[in-house]
Amino acid sequence: MLVSKTFVPPEAHHIAAEFRQAASVLRQSSASLGSIGNTLEDTWMGHSKDLFFELFNGKPAQVRSLADWLDSQASVIENIHVTITVNE
Repeated sequence: MLVSKTFVPPEAHHIAAEFRQAASVLRQSSASLGSIGNTLEDTWMGHSKDLFFELFNGKPAQVRSLADWLDSQASVIENIHVTITVNE
């Protein structure tokens, strides 16, 4: 008799954990970038500083956004269900 079985693949939890670990690393990097940027603000002056920060501002927040996306995708991944049909 053919029977359908639905489950979350065990690999899904490992993959989700890897996504969360990557998100954690990115959050730490974002904090470091923000700190470095604040340090530069005190030591730079003039047009070059303005140009640099025009491009740099917002980058730490973008890194945090990527971390948030990885966390949300980890939740999606760990809730993926597959159905197989087996002969019992």
